[in-house]
Amino acid sequence: MTFVSVVVPTYNRKEDLKKCITALMNQSYPEDKYEIIICNDSSTDGTKEFVDLLKSKNKKIHHLLSKKNSGPAHARNLGINAARGKIIAFTDDDCIPFSDWIEKAVQCFEKDMDLTGLQGKTIPEEKIDS
Repeated sequence: MTFVSVVVPTYNRKEDLKKCITALMNQSYPEDKYEIIICNDSSTDGTKEFVDLLKSKNKKIHHLLSKKNSGPAHARNLGINAARGKIIAFTDDDCIPFSDWIEKAVQCFEKDMDLTGLQGKTIPEEKIDS
């Protein structure tokens, strides 16, 4: 199975990040086949302490800290440089990926070996239940 690195840039959205990480930790894809890289863009809302605590309990989570707030592109690049996966998946800290998000993405890449990227659909939370 293909190893996947999930990169999540974050800045002062600790409460949103909690939901995102919970969803990422509960994926249908095998636990030992993906890592979660949180790229903290110098948050000041307790995000660092929260992610460090999670990291101490779960080896799948990696925490990178930007030296100064430089925006999500810089944070994503930190994640890319640290990634070990053959596939690098990006999601934002205010997104809640479906439980089969990684699995479905890997299936697309394995089906078409010439595929170099794909984009999922983002559905506002209030529209999911309707």
